Amino acid sequence: MHRYGTGTWRLPAILTLVALVATMSAGCSQTPEQRRDKHYTRGMKYVSEGKIAEAILEFRNAERADGKFGPVRYQLGLLYKKKGWLSDAARELARAAELMASDVSVQVEAAFVLAEVNRLDEAAQLIGPVLSREPVPARAHIVQAKIHVRKGHDVQLYFRRTRDLLGHGEGIMGILDGYPADYPLLPAKQQYLVEAGCLAWRHHLKEKVKRLSIVHGDFHPWNILFREGTDFTLLDRSRGEWGEPADDVAALSINYIFFSLLRCGKMEGPFTELYDRFYGDYLDRTQDQELNQVIPPFYVFRALVIASPVWYPNLSEEVRLKLFRFVQAMLRVEQFDYRDLNRYLA
Repeated sequence: MHRYGTGTWRLPAILTLVALVATMSAGCSQTPEQRRDKHYTRGMKYVSEGKIAEAILEFRNAERADGKFGPVRYQLGLLYKKKGWLSDAARELARAAELMASDVSVQVEAAFVLAEVNRLDEAAQLIGPVLSREPVPARAHIVQAKIHVRKGHDVQLYFRRTRDLLGHGEGIMGILDGYPADYPLLPAKQQYLVEAGCLAWRHHLKEKVKRLSIVHGDFHPWNILFREGTDFTLLDRSRGEWGEPADDVAALSINYIFFSLLRCGKMEGPFTELYDRFYGDYLDRTQDQELNQVIPPFYVFRALVIASPVWYPNLSEEVRLKLFRFVQAMLRVEQFDYRDLNRYLA
């Protein structure tokens, strides 16, 4: 009879070995998709429990089983971002965006992180189609603020965009064509002076061709759709993918001026705070040192829209006159100062 002793096989060891072989055999019998799903499910469980390191390990195992499974790449990217490993996050999210091309949230997240690591060309390629959708996810425009620093190199396109500011049917001349020629608050002679002043601005802008950027084109409050709390989407991207970023800034910020005039007759109170926070934060994020040198004609355009007797027939004469003073000030100013708006309205 065989004896079990030192240096020989013991029964528990044999049973353990048998179990291990059975486990390995079962593992080998699984398809790559089954192994992927097993690790992915475990990873998602760890995510729900806040166990980031364990989740990353499971997702990496799932990725080894199937490197073309987009959700694994996406989850890895999110966790790498949470850990502060932005280069790794950008790599995984870019791959996820490629594999999940129809998922808008993945495209936005990937573009956001790509912009964070200064891979702006790739971020712009991802966010461009998203900005053309209806509605546009709110975070897409956070990315847009980041990639305003990405500049195009098409000189003629920038010329055309700034020319449209003045001469397009929806630009300054088109808006003024809707004003009555004998409108007492802005008679024909004053309308001529506005157009002449804007022509001078156009030639100034022709020296700024390096500012050509991805833009929204009609970034005003009625294109911002709020749902609950601060959750919102953006609508109606207009006038092409490329343009002057000052147009987007002016389109939204003119409304803080407008509603403050309606409420107080000048810039003060909550709308002033909102204006300062928006404009100042934009400057901080983009480090756009030229914005104050180029934004005046875009404010001319936006002010003429909201002062229009056709579009806003019920405005008081006092508010309309202050808007026209603002237009005249923008035609004269060389360096806009966003912290001293009442000077331009007086």
